[in-house]
Amino acid sequence: VQGYLIAADLTRCQIPVRVAGFCSVSGCTVLRVFRDYQETDRNEMIFDYVSAGWNRDGLALRAMRWLMAQSSGDRRLLIVLTDASPSSRDYRGKAAVEDTAAEAAALRRQGVTVLCVFTGGDRELPAARMIYGRDMVRVPAVGWFADTVGKLIQSRLAEL
Repeated sequence: VQGYLIAADLTRCQIPVRVAGFCSVSGCTVLRVFRDYQETDRNEMIFDYVSAGWNRDGLALRAMRWLMAQSSGDRRLLIVLTDASPSSRDYRGKAAVEDTAAEAAALRRQGVTVLCVFTGGDRELPAARMIYGRDMVRVPAVGWFADTVGKLIQSRLAEL
């Protein structure tokens, strides 16, 4: 619901938005675009999101980097809702966090502002800080997501 509200508000403000989610199932990471920039009438597709599978966060960020490179926007912003706990059978711990941090850095080098909305616990907080640095905000519960993202977007738009 929170993602829908954000996408709907951005659509009303005529700010192009893409909403995607990912999970890894049976060793394959699946990235699904629920609503793309030009699909202003498809915000309801966001309700098809289901949390499932393992998380190969670095691979998902790499896929988003490729997708974002295909867009023509001058200013690009990627907002990541995460628990900062990348893991799968063969992808976990320090190596997974370092891989994810490297992909977030690659996005920044490409000119993408990467912001993290962190939903994890105290145990994952150091990983979130390593991956996203100062571009991270912690929400106490997912219900705070829309309000937090709204404030993040406003502050970034004010900087541009």
